[in-house]
Formats: sequence, structure tokens, C-alpha cells
Amino acid sequence: MKSILDRIRVYMEAVLCIKIAVGEWHRFDINAEVRHKIVHNNSNIITDYSRTLEEQPKYTAFMQNPAFNVSETGFIFVRELRYLQESHNAAIAFVNQTFETVKVEMRKRGFSTTITY
Repeated sequence: MKSILDRIRVYMEAVLCIKIAVGEWHRFDINAEVRHKIVHNNSNIITDYSRTLEEQPKYTAFMQNPAFNVSETGFIFVRELRYLQESHNAAIAFVNQTFETVKVEMRKRGFSTTITY
């Protein structure tokens, strides 16, 4: 399954003909996965109990990221609060970059990008 960023990029390119540089936005994929595990799986990475912890999807990605701690029972914890702040800042930067790219493209196409209330 494609990540949300891949789906946004494909949609923007295919439907709107606007290319968005995704750069290092791959961190959103792992953040989305961690959020999903926290919210929908009680902070546990184990989804298939017939497999070992090491065989779980994304296990290696979680273990290789120093911002996360995975317990021997599969529970995942964010150990660096700085990571959360950096992720938040990166998300804001991504949205701003995307918004600016869309505004520039819309201006090229003759649309007004002024927002009035």
C-alpha cells in the first residue's frame, strides 16, 4: 500500500499536473505507522501473533530509529521528545512548501490566490 505522501504526490501530478518535491518527507510514513500502532493497536507493533516480534511488519524500521524503543513484548515508545517536535516542524514545513507550490502553479494558470474572508 502506498503511503499518504505517495498518494498525495500521485494525485497532484495526475489530476492537477503539479509536481511536489517530497524530499525527506519519508519520516511521515514511519510517524503515521507509529501513530496507527499507538491509536489502533494499543501501542504494540504485533499484528500477527503467529509470527515472532522480529518478523512483524516495520519491525526493522522501528528498531533502527533511535527515537523509538520497542519492548520485548512489542510495545513501542517514543523516547525522544525532540523527535516529536522535529516531526511537527517538518510537517508544517511540508504543508507550507506544498501550499506555496500550488499557489505558484495556480497563478501561472491565471487563478487568483488571494483569500478573502
